[in-house]
Amino acid sequence: MKIKDKMAKALFDRGLFEEQAEAVLKQYVESDLGKEMANRMEDDESDYPPTMMTIVGMGVKQTALEWIDANCPKHWARPLFMDAPADFQQALKGAETPSNK
Repeated sequence: MKIKDKMAKALFDRGLFEEQAEAVLKQYVESDLGKEMANRMEDDESDYPPTMMTIVGMGVKQTALEWIDANCPKHWARPLFMDAPADFQQALKGAETPSNK
């Protein structure tokens, strides 16, 4: 599987539509964070160590969160791109009631 396809699937699996995933990946390869991967996104993921794919995935996830915040900040899937558990706790803080504090 191509790196681009693997990352697009990961974004889709977390709740983005295909065109949103494409926009995130475009932003990623144009960013300082992903510019080194721009010419490698069509490579087969098996040509790289799994750790590298994890690192690329972390960058794509960060870019997805930035893209969501800029384009659709109330997207239902936003928490799925946040680091856990502290970010999730912060996201849920507004949902606290006297019975669950």
